[in-house]
Amino acid sequence: TVATGILHDAAFGENRERENKGVKASGAVLRLLDANLNRCREGLRVLEDTARFLWNEPALYESLRGVRHRLDELTRDFYPDLVRARGSAEDPGRRIPEAARRDLPGLLAANCRRCEESLRVLEEYGKLFGGRAAIEFKEMRYRIYDLEIKVLAKKDILTLTLTLSLRERVSWV
Repeated sequence: TVATGILHDAAFGENRERENKGVKASGAVLRLLDANLNRCREGLRVLEDTARFLWNEPALYESLRGVRHRLDELTRDFYPDLVRARGSAEDPGRRIPEAARRDLPGLLAANCRRCEESLRVLEEYGKLFGGRAAIEFKEMRYRIYDLEIKVLAKKDILTLTLTLSLRERVSWV
């Protein structure tokens, strides 16, 4: 299993022990992987739903969805191990306040960065485990860089309308 230091997923190599590099998939490493996988999926979902529901842009939506689904394919086999290692109740990051999002451009930029940064962490840790993990995560990160250009170019169409509309209708914005 992943918890014993053998990663058998297609992305992380076939039954490779990585003790020779001093790496074991300890609970702490699994929590780090889990947190960054979750962070990336969450950011992708925000971008994906924006493309789908606000802009009705099937091509952009499908591209973002494709990245999210590829991330799932790469990690599905050891997802139960990640969940077992999860320590969200004790995570000190849980108490860090979120930055305010005053408009759609800020929300979209923050979620693009969320995806890019988490994929970079996954890429770096993937190098320790071997297999194709690092390569796959790097390719996804560059795919998000390309999609970010499309997302941030598109946002201007709805920015003013959405911001004004929400502020008029919802007191908490």
